[in-house]
Amino acid sequence: MRAYEEGLTKKEMKSPNFVEYVLNFWDFDNSSYVKLKNKTKKGSIGRDYCLNMFGTFKRNFMPRINPSLKLSEITQNDIETVIVSLIDEGKISAATINNVILSVQKPLNEAFARGIIKANPMQNVKMLQRDQKNRGIPTKSEVEAVIEYLRKEGFAGRISMKIYLAVALAATTGMRQGEIRALRKEAIEFVENNVEYED
Repeated sequence: MRAYEEGLTKKEMKSPNFVEYVLNFWDFDNSSYVKLKNKTKKGSIGRDYCLNMFGTFKRNFMPRINPSLKLSEITQNDIETVIVSLIDEGKISAATINNVILSVQKPLNEAFARGIIKANPMQNVKMLQRDQKNRGIPTKSEVEAVIEYLRKEGFAGRISMKIYLAVALAATTGMRQGEIRALRKEAIEFVENNVEYED
């Protein structure tokens, strides 16, 4: 890019397609950004995160943008038009719309930092204020009912037993999704427990 700008080469620099650039950016196995981040700090970007960003962009942003748009042509107005249309449709929460923004923001920030684009259209795009919902805490009997339902469905073969086990483990230990997914059978030790607990 520097050689082109300084006139050292007459070869025209072609701007990549915007949609293809973003999809490639979130391709866990092939993204140079992801590979570099994970080499610099192992495990800093996970496969699940990339799949989430890839799917969020593909479902919510991609259908609302000109598919032939070049990376160098995307503007703040294009991005905000998509955001407004998502708000007006009212089908997804503010938190999900913020994920849509992030799915575009990170690739464009990187493109700008690397000189692939001369201006960053995300510079003045604001995140939405998250919905303030009182989510509440399920009661012990509600949690037990959910676990029992999943256990029956699992043994009946209507859902994966992995779902039942993951939910039961999360509900009874407080483990997070990432911790449960990373759990290996060699890390589990079975012990006899004769202690009785009061409610």
